[in-house]
Amino acid sequence: MKTEAGKARRESTLSVNRHWLRESMNPYYFISMRDEPKANAMLERELHSLHDCRRLVLADRENALIMALVNRPGTLYETLSRLREREISYAMISHSEKPLPLMEHSLEIQRFEFDRKSNQEILAGKRVVVPEAVKRKVNVQGRRCRETWPEREGNDRRPLLTARTAGCAIRSTPASSPCSGSDPR
Repeated sequence: MKTEAGKARRESTLSVNRHWLRESMNPYYFISMRDEPKANAMLERELHSLHDCRRLVLADRENALIMALVNRPGTLYETLSRLREREISYAMISHSEKPLPLMEHSLEIQRFEFDRKSNQEILAGKRVVVPEAVKRKVNVQGRRCRETWPEREGNDRRPLLTARTAGCAIRSTPASSPCSGSDPR
């Protein structure tokens, strides 16, 4: 019976945390994090631990770091100070719209990726393979966001933009783009 009671308590906590996240986080957070289901599952399971801990590491890999923190002044500065030696290729900072349960501060999610390419690597085309689907997404988003998106041949800026934003284009869909004017709620 003890394990059944514990299981019911964990399921209840998970349900409460999941509900709070859905109600408190901007829908764009879920769009940008859909490629990190394990990190989201850990956040749902361990959200309550932020009452006792300053940060919860949701993913820590060679090329990625995702953390949940209690949003207080200086949290981003502290993280960036620790990451001083790493070159950040992508950063996402997201905050809850409501305070954490039983706390006065909101939730802060910090996501960093460390897969930066130099201009020379991109221009040389070495080790950088941008799938056609990503190129199409970048062009579609570019046309939506800019009235004069450069499409002519010989344009040397678009490959840089495409290679540098490939991960962003994969995480973003035309319907979820800030430029599309739609709200995924």
